[in-house]
Amino acid sequence: METYTELAASDDPKAYYQLGVMHYKGLGVKADELQALVWFSLAAAHQYQNANELVEKLTTQMDPSHLEGLEILVQRAKLNAVKQPLFKQNRPQLNQGGLATKIEFGDYESLEAVELELNLTDEYSNFDLGYVGSEDPLQGFDGDNSLGTNEGIFNGFPFFLVAEYDVGIDGSVRNISALQSGGSTAAGVRDLSLNTMPIPTFEGVPVHFFSRAHMGIAGYNKYRIRNEYRFFYRNVKDLVEKYRQADSAEGRYNLAMALMYFPWVEREAGAVGEALASSAQDGYPLAMYEYGAKLYREQQDPGQAIGWIYKAAAKGVTAAQYRLGRMLIDSPWVVSDEGKALFWLGEAASDGHIAAQLKQADLKLFAGDSQHIDVVGAVELLSGIAAKQMENPEYHYLKAMTHFKMQPREMPKTLLHIRRAIDLGHDLNWDVSEWEDLLMGWTGEGYITTEEWD
Repeated sequence: METYTELAASDDPKAYYQLGVMHYKGLGVKADELQALVWFSLAAAHQYQNANELVEKLTTQMDPSHLEGLEILVQRAKLNAVKQPLFKQNRPQLNQGGLATKIEFGDYESLEAVELELNLTDEYSNFDLGYVGSEDPLQGFDGDNSLGTNEGIFNGFPFFLVAEYDVGIDGSVRNISALQSGGSTAAGVRDLSLNTMPIPTFEGVPVHFFSRAHMGIAGYNKYRIRNEYRFFYRNVKDLVEKYRQADSAEGRYNLAMALMYFPWVEREAGAVGEALASSAQDGYPLAMYEYGAKLYREQQDPGQAIGWIYKAAAKGVTAAQYRLGRMLIDSPWVVSDEGKALFWLGEAASDGHIAAQLKQADLKLFAGDSQHIDVVGAVELLSGIAAKQMENPEYHYLKAMTHFKMQPREMPKTLLHIRRAIDLGHDLNWDVSEWEDLLMGWTGEGYITTEEWD
């Protein structure tokens, strides 16, 4: 299969056709009629052999609901095929010497074991950090919005929120991305952002990590859900049972995500990992990412985790591309490579992933290798997300540095943004001492007006 995948990179209709045959008959891969249809459609565009007939046959015999978005799938498959050589070229190299060493979290076994502080502020109930990821790992539970999220149970508090977030080297919570939500989650996002986590360390050195949080009724136990939100409880139970009966990679993925998002649902030990592993091994891209992310967060097998995240990134999963880009800079289990990091962050950024755009801009400003410095490129990235990032300290810090590094230097704007970054960072309990040192170095006392700058 690898040979045909490589040939598909050059828009080879024979390779498209053979990949269609392999997916249709299950030769070396799990049989998948939809994926076969995607490859046959690409071959048919070249009028190759009987590809058009096969497309017509598959289209007529498949469930119409499975054909929704087929054109997008075909375009994505072609684009990914063309990019395969680049994906291989930018595959991360594992730091073999560090794989046996675990990241530590103070007195906790994991970040998810930390009890979050909630209801920290009421006045920010309408606050919106704008940290919204572009990838929805659940994709609406197979497009089935039957959880009751639109049935009035989320009017006012409590809300439902499962979120993924980054943890900085100061323990701050950053880049919050809602994975599944219902109701008004702004206050929950604000609460989460105000928490300070145990600083992740690797051999005593602070490192970047990521985790997940269940907030609102997502954090309630089974008995409270059943007693207070019976409609929601019943719908979740029905949905999980539906996925238990599904015999497909997508169905197993959806089952795993439902069990992960609703930890009070009965399951056998290891059920989530088994379902994700099975779905990932059958080639389901979102399962590849979720399985890899789970292994990484739980530090079960960092090497395998990174491998699955890479496979998902190469399949076009935006969240995986962002995560891989971060790992190529921040992970102690990966050999640091700024060029590869910029590639994957760029892939995610092109899909509108805000955190990827921020980190890409950061690298273009501060890369250790001068060939990656691109101040103009950083300015363009930040301009594209300005409207959604006005309350993000990191955005203002990066804006300050673009004005500082531009020629001619724009110190009034530099000082304006660095002060805003410091103020916002204090509000979110970030360690802004480095930014304060910069301001002090630029102004002497840190309090002069911009007009006084010579």
